[in-house]
Amino acid sequence: EEELQPEGAQLSNIIRQAIKQRYDDTSNLDQILTLLESDKPSEQQLAIEELRRKGTPSVIALADMFKDPTLEDRFQTIRRALVIMGSHTRDPLVGYLGSSHEAQVANVIEVLSYLRETRIAAALLSHAIVNDDRTGVGQAARKALVRLVGALPSNQDAEEYLRTRLNYYLEGNVEALPDANMKVAVWNWDNAAQSITIQSYDVRVGSLIDVARVAADLYKLDPENEEYRLMHYRSLLEETKVTNGLDNALDMADGSPGADAASHGVGFIVEVLESSLADRRFPAAIAATEILGDIGSTELVAAVNGQPSLLVEIAQHPNRRLRLAATEAILKLDPQQPFAGSTFVGESLAYFVSTAGVRKVLTGDVTGTKSQFWIGLLGQMGYSGDRATTGRDLVFSALRSSDYEFILVGETIQNPPIQEVVQLLRSQPRTAEIPIAIVSDNPEDGAGARISKRDDATFCIASPNSVDSLLRHARRFLQTAQYQGITINERFEQSERAIRWATMILADSKYEFYNLQRHTKYISEALFTPNISSAAAEALQHIPSPVAQKALVLLASNPGVDVGLRKTAAKAFKESIDKHGTLLTRPEVLAQYDLYNRSLGLDDATIDILGFILDAMEARVSAQPETNSDSGE
Repeated sequence: EEELQPEGAQLSNIIRQAIKQRYDDTSNLDQILTLLESDKPSEQQLAIEELRRKGTPSVIALADMFKDPTLEDRFQTIRRALVIMGSHTRDPLVGYLGSSHEAQVANVIEVLSYLRETRIAAALLSHAIVNDDRTGVGQAARKALVRLVGALPSNQDAEEYLRTRLNYYLEGNVEALPDANMKVAVWNWDNAAQSITIQSYDVRVGSLIDVARVAADLYKLDPENEEYRLMHYRSLLEETKVTNGLDNALDMADGSPGADAASHGVGFIVEVLESSLADRRFPAAIAATEILGDIGSTELVAAVNGQPSLLVEIAQHPNRRLRLAATEAILKLDPQQPFAGSTFVGESLAYFVSTAGVRKVLTGDVTGTKSQFWIGLLGQMGYSGDRATTGRDLVFSALRSSDYEFILVGETIQNPPIQEVVQLLRSQPRTAEIPIAIVSDNPEDGAGARISKRDDATFCIASPNSVDSLLRHARRFLQTAQYQGITINERFEQSERAIRWATMILADSKYEFYNLQRHTKYISEALFTPNISSAAAEALQHIPSPVAQKALVLLASNPGVDVGLRKTAAKAFKESIDKHGTLLTRPEVLAQYDLYNRSLGLDDATIDILGFILDAMEARVSAQPETNSDSGE
């Protein structure tokens, strides 16, 4: 029997492949349709049996035939074939409702009605009421609704039904059934490609896609309703931002959802932003903020009753992507005079520049061995962990760094206790929304459990004893904060963008009101992070500070650093001296001469760079005091 096992497995694999090939094969559809049209019952039965073995590729191939006017005489047969294939045709066919081909949509609607899929009633309401009864789509939708629900609803009934569905989806529910991994398959019509597409999404993303679809239908029913207009564009921007990637800029090309929303004007986009913030729909808020940066004016940064405007306030928002969007929007609007909260912009740029570029978690527990064990688990997950032994140290560390993805803290933490620690973290913009996991011996009824019930971003868990258990928890923590995690590469990209903006500000004296020089320390530290070193060097050359010059010299003089980066730093140092003179102290200057004299045995590139630094200092000699304060800090 053991000798037969490989052959049995091989045979089983061959059978599975044959079944799949038959399932996916669309080459014989024309033959099957001919059999289905036959007067002979035996041939019709053969066609029916073949159709029931067919899969999604055949559904798509048949539905695509509705676009071909030369096949109109066969449309009835195609509809019958799709109905025979059964309920698995429903989801891809619903995607065709967005097609721009009237005949295709009308025929698909008829097929769906014969499948008795009452779940599509909401999708048909706008087609039935908005489209004229004389159109093929309007007629098909009306007949389908009567077939499915027994009557054609009034406009009021349709609105009430759609509002009910909207609230259902806003609560996080989805239309499609999620799979074992809590993913849903979403079918959509791609106008550009003139074809149907399928994409798998997390159920939360699927929910907001359903929200956008129903909100669009409500807006179609009553385009004069301001509430519906607001909900439509808010959900459309949210869906677009999430499905296209939160790390990508909103598409503003003609015909895009961004351009469509922008056409309603600055005032309306501000309303979308306010609504999105109020309901914590941050992807929509990010999209609205990006639009304001493109179409707004400096009026958006003008003080309101002496207080910073909404856009300026958002430059301090705890949501990382939203904060950057607001900061960049303000800079695109290019105010050239001080405004209420203008220092927020510099603080925000410093926040992004200060990224360390690694995935970090902050841990805290009175027992050092526990937090050390957690850090060991985190290390196996690709995280770097920092430790705190008191509540005060934990809060201080969280506020000092912008890199922590979540906080893992023992319930027994003291000085202050866990309740005060969470309160302090939630009261600060930088940590207001960071996920917090409280590790408790009693995760159901302890102090941590009570705190977690009052705060959606705080969790109470049993002490993790393996990488798998901590990984499961971590996924849940991070999902509460965002639809799409922020990768290391995105952090670097955000940091580089911030440095580029900082360079623009520092290079022009008219932007001095941002007071960016006081953040020299963060730009100097960024110089030693390879991914953003070149950008930091360009910014530092514009800062008249000994801190900036010293950082440039240190990097350029370090033989362990990539030669290209060292040359970039050396050139920036020369530019700094040309503009501001030599700001290093005399001992620091003498140290450079000593370094050069001791470098004669090193490689040529190092010698050349060190010589270049000395030449730069000698080209413009300035009287130097014995000591200089680090005024750049």
